[in-house]
Amino acid sequence: MEADKGSVCVTGGTGFIASWLIKRLLEEVYAIRTTVRADSVGIKGVFYVATPLDFENKETEEILTERAISGTLGILKDLDIMDESFWSDVGFVRCKTTPNFGFYITSKTFTERVALEFGAQHGLHVVTVIPSLVVGPFICSKFPGSVRSSLALILATDNALQEQQA
Repeated sequence: MEADKGSVCVTGGTGFIASWLIKRLLEEVYAIRTTVRADSVGIKGVFYVATPLDFENKETEEILTERAISGTLGILKDLDIMDESFWSDVGFVRCKTTPNFGFYITSKTFTERVALEFGAQHGLHVVTVIPSLVVGPFICSKFPGSVRSSLALILATDNALQEQQA
């Protein structure tokens, strides 16, 4: 058996991208942590693939953005390709998308900026990946919220999952 390559942290472990990333990292003999605690010493990297998404549209953009930024900075502080010149037009996103997805996009944009700035200030190498569309089988036992949202778009309903299960 190969030697352990070290520990990495993957946020959003039950999400579509994170679950496949975890599977692949385990195949490559990495030890995985899906949450970060104050005592998480020895982690060689963080794969930050999650951001809050309010599927029920109960939170404001400010709350979602603050949650995303706080979570990102919390992870970065616990650790001893488009480039950064291309940013989402937040004004356009706010005007042209539904609140649910607009909040998601602006939250991701602001969080990415903060993470990159933090990395530059603290000598951390930060890489961000913003996939435009992710499709394929999911491997988690829980039905991912992103899949439910995709079905809602396809089926033209906000409650695609509930209607499918009824």
